[in-house]
Amino acid sequence: MKKETLIDKFSESLKNKCGIFFIGSGISAPSGFPTWKSLLEPMVKDLDFEISDNDDLTEIAQYIVNGYSGNKGPLLSDLLSVFKTQKNPNSYHDILVRTNIKKIWTTNFDLLLEKAFHSFNIETEIITNDNDFLKGSTDKQVQIVKMHGCVERNTEDIVFVQEDYEDFFINKPAIAGQLQSDILNNSFLFIGYNFGDSNLRNILIATRRLSKQKTRPHFLIQIRDSKKSKKQLLWCNNLKRFGIETVLIDDYSELNLILDRIAHKSKGKTLYITGSHLIDNDSFAKELGTELAKLDDITILDGQSTGISRTCINNYSQTCLENNIDVHKRMMLFPNPYAINKDFSNRIDLLPVLKQWRNPIFRNCQIIVVFNGGIGTEAELELANQFNTFILPVPLQNNDLAHRILVENKDKIDSNYYDKAFKCELTVSDVIKYIEKKLKE
Repeated sequence: MKKETLIDKFSESLKNKCGIFFIGSGISAPSGFPTWKSLLEPMVKDLDFEISDNDDLTEIAQYIVNGYSGNKGPLLSDLLSVFKTQKNPNSYHDILVRTNIKKIWTTNFDLLLEKAFHSFNIETEIITNDNDFLKGSTDKQVQIVKMHGCVERNTEDIVFVQEDYEDFFINKPAIAGQLQSDILNNSFLFIGYNFGDSNLRNILIATRRLSKQKTRPHFLIQIRDSKKSKKQLLWCNNLKRFGIETVLIDDYSELNLILDRIAHKSKGKTLYITGSHLIDNDSFAKELGTELAKLDDITILDGQSTGISRTCINNYSQTCLENNIDVHKRMMLFPNPYAINKDFSNRIDLLPVLKQWRNPIFRNCQIIVVFNGGIGTEAELELANQFNTFILPVPLQNNDLAHRILVENKDKIDSNYYDKAFKCELTVSDVIKYIEKKLKE
């Protein structure tokens, strides 16, 4: 499968709320955590053999435990001491945070995913055992299913030797049932797994048993193995039995680029408009709202109560109604703490609340259109930068906030648009054309 095809298909699944990432240990490696192989190598010395690339590592872990008469304690102690080490999330985690995603499955024990989402003020629900599922769903933004357990939770949940895999469906039936449901109803993207990874192999066997060959399309990104290219190609072809299409890449930098494109496109054709609550009934904003409604499939993210953006959105809604366009499919509503009381609009102490409430907007937003505004608008721009949302300033005067943001983002904006915007000579048609261009990228 071509990279472009995977990007388009999986980002479309994410946009439609039916895409899920499945994360392996390769995603944690850049943060300094060891691979499963390097973790086990020192412990097999007493067994008098070396681990080869073809070995089933969960089986090797079982051999080590057998050497202790079935006692998992020594190996588990080593595992916990390594994965409880304080490490920082890496670029892969940052991209996942910026992706429009509701759920992640992972075989990793570490805490990097939780840390990454927490650093962006995104609340997560962590599932490590059946009891977590039985508690019922929460209102958290992202659910992370750590199917092999977590170093900070009950160590009995840790899956790391062959007998744990053999007993997985007995010990964790609710998680197994949820995996079956998700496989049947969602598209998975597997990342962070090496060619022949025993973790992945066990999961795929379970996948096939659960899905009964009736799954949605799934995807796998993996580094090309030059030494065993023929065998890897045969292996990838065999994955089609599980409904998995594979993309082989030559370097991990390609994975960053692919994930970044997926993160961008997962948000769909979405637009957020921001500006001062003190400016309303602006003719430019009215016309812009009317013309935006005429664009196919665009979705406006509405979180404003008054002001210039409200004017734009009202005209957008009115045009949709007048042209029999289903406004429910063309708008997403988000709460606004400043809407409770008009006197709140310049309250600095409410900025943390604003950012928390605005957080979900920018995980869903491709473009933010910026008019002149105050502290609330600047707070939203800070979030837009964190989530890599494209910022499109529309300055109406050469000393307003939008003009300053335009100059700060000069290198990111096309020169033709920039020149007209800098002179405050933009027309609504200029803004519409640029929005159309960015949404096609």
